[in-house]
Amino acid sequence: QPTYCPAGYIKCLLANDSNLFAGTERGVFQSANNDTNSSWTSLNTGLPDYYIQTMVKIGTRLFAGIWGPSGGIFLSNNNGITWTPANSGLPAGPYFFVNAFAVIGRTLFAGTEYGVYFSPDSGKTWQSVNAGLPVGGTQALAANDTVLYAGTTNGIYVSANNGVTWALSG
Repeated sequence: QPTYCPAGYIKCLLANDSNLFAGTERGVFQSANNDTNSSWTSLNTGLPDYYIQTMVKIGTRLFAGIWGPSGGIFLSNNNGITWTPANSGLPAGPYFFVNAFAVIGRTLFAGTEYGVYFSPDSGKTWQSVNAGLPVGGTQALAANDTVLYAGTTNGIYVSANNGVTWALSG
């Protein structure tokens, strides 16, 4: 008999080798070894809030983007067993919303309520890259080779220079 992911609202999925991670309103859950019976383990050590909006993998590092009072970006170097904050250079505030991730090469991009940030050093530091983006949040990100796309409430914007400048698509 399968065991269903106990988290309810699933916001994102991430496949990593033989593991499947579910980002949910109750944290991160893992189904290991391509478990077709879907047994799930909670992996929330170090996560201050459990509303996981987005996840991504770069090399052996997993990143989780969180919505909420202690939201931000959290990093795991051990396949989700523990998580640590990776927020240096991101805005501080009572609430912070990370909506999406995209990767170009080894550079990580985060779409947030304050626009797009990038980390050239695997999440150690973050820098704003919003020249040409409208004020307001970035709801979605995608990367295709060296082109980055940002979905906003005002349309889709495109950057061909790692987010240094943006132009409205179309």
